[in-house]
Amino acid sequence: MKTIPGFKDYLLGTKQRVWSIRRKRYLKPGTSNSGYKIFCLMKDKVKKMVKRSRLVCIVKYGEIPQGMTVNHMNLNKVDDRPRNLELLTIGDNVRHYIANRRKRKAV
Repeated sequence: MKTIPGFKDYLLGTKQRVWSIRRKRYLKPGTSNSGYKIFCLMKDKVKKMVKRSRLVCIVKYGEIPQGMTVNHMNLNKVDDRPRNLELLTIGDNVRHYIANRRKRKAV
């Protein structure tokens, strides 16, 4: 398991599972209105809803720079494997979605 920078009480395990050090158990992810897997984590005594893909990227790349967003290369919102995630600018993320959405519809 790897520590999640910025979330000292949690670890990221295999298959992108989040372990709570305080509760000594894996957390069950919820699903956001837009279809992404999310976790409710405590940070500085405040509950924070965080997308699982974002946690995976934080472990992989470190803190996500301002202006950057997580992109699912295969457009599958629940495929949060590290090899499927990359950091892009918001504009590049939108362009990636539009270009690949067209390819998916053509198939």
